[in-house]
Formats: sequence, C-alpha cells, structure tokens
Amino acid sequence: MAVHRDDVEVDWLHRQVLTSRNIYSSRFTDFMVSVSTRARISEVVREMERARA
Repeated sequence: MAVHRDDVEVDWLHRQVLTSRNIYSSRFTDFMVSVSTRARISEVVREMERARA
C-alpha cells in the first residue's frame, strides 16, 4: 500500500525518515546502514526540513 503525504506518494526512504526520526541513535542501525545510505538519509532529512520551513 502506498503511503501519501500531501497527496504525493512517499518512497521507501522517505517513509523510513517519517516513521523513525531517531535512525542514527541505534548502534545496530549505524553498523548495518552503509555510508552512502546514511548520506542519502541525511539528504532526505534536509529536503524535508527545507520543505517544512
């Protein structure tokens, strides 16, 4: 089932950011998530914060 926010379908990564703002606080997550994925997550968070402003 697609998740929508403001009538726009949210992709998997955006859903993860929306549902888990503390993704960096887990040592297991830090170990499992690659550097490139963490960089992309940071980009998504920045985009969402800019959109909110």
